Amino acid sequence: MINYFLTALIHAIVAFLAKHTDFFDGNVNAREKTLESLRVPAAFKHYLSHRSMEDFMSDLSLTLSYIKSSKTAEIEANAFFKAVLEFFTGVFADKLDKLNADFYSFKEKDRWRVVSELIKGESHLAESLRLLLMNYTYQDLSAELINLGQRVVNAAYVVVQSPREITPKLKQEIRHSLLKEQPLAFPVFQINKKLIGGLRIFKNGQVHDHSWVARVQSFISLNSV
Repeated sequence: MINYFLTALIHAIVAFLAKHTDFFDGNVNAREKTLESLRVPAAFKHYLSHRSMEDFMSDLSLTLSYIKSSKTAEIEANAFFKAVLEFFTGVFADKLDKLNADFYSFKEKDRWRVVSELIKGESHLAESLRLLLMNYTYQDLSAELINLGQRVVNAAYVVVQSPREITPKLKQEIRHSLLKEQPLAFPVFQINKKLIGGLRIFKNGQVHDHSWVARVQSFISLNSV
């Protein structure tokens, strides 16, 4: 599912390194300066600024193996795939949360208009992200990213239930709060109409209390009728 994104990302990185053949000779500060011209998400710039050439080449080989056969590639605890997770559970998840609940019922041209506004740019990388939103449902993307997180860092399976659809802004607040406690997890938002107001959060099937939940409980309860 994310292979087109990975292919576009690797192409951008390799093209950049071909122009900066001494990149790995520099220290972190020098690398960060050079990386200013590379148009990729921040998670991958941070990865490149701290990775040795030998480790990068090993990661490149692993990524190509993953693209060829994702189920058999040994990606556990790999630094590159941690960066992939950081991007998808952060920046990309924020984009996904902004989609209306009825987005996938829109006509194709209307969905293209929405995703083009959400993800700008003419690069293959930007195009790959637009295609993810166009071709796969929220459930498809969630399942893929949850599986990836469990394989790479044994990330928790987090589910957030509410009695009604909550706003994109509130989803982002909840997601960001959960990521502070469960890094690289991909919380899934579900509607449970049997809930009488409030919010319920599950971690690996068990209900968990969170100190920050009280800030949003009253809002959800007041707007659940």
